[in-house]
Amino acid sequence: MELPVEEIGRAARGWTVQGEDLRAAADQLGAAASTGFTAPVAGAADRFTEAWRRHTADLAAGAEARGGALRVALGAVLYADAEAAGASDRVADRLADRWEHRR
Repeated sequence: MELPVEEIGRAARGWTVQGEDLRAAADQLGAAASTGFTAPVAGAADRFTEAWRRHTADLAAGAEARGGALRVALGAVLYADAEAAGASDRVADRLADRWEHRR
């Protein structure tokens, strides 16, 4: 099975960048001030921006987790592939040695 390593790497980076962008948006929402609103509206504005900050931070965490999971999975597949190739080479070497001893 051939794995599109570069494509998976790009996808992992894309998720990580999206997470960073969302985290920056959450920080901006957290810094948003309700000054300028009347008292009754300021409370609602604060609750609104806090709800969106939490939601955006959750989205950021999810995106960053997906990027990290893709990198971990890719690393595991590449490691397993290298181990399988090494084992295959060792078997081939042993078979070649046995073949030579039979001649």
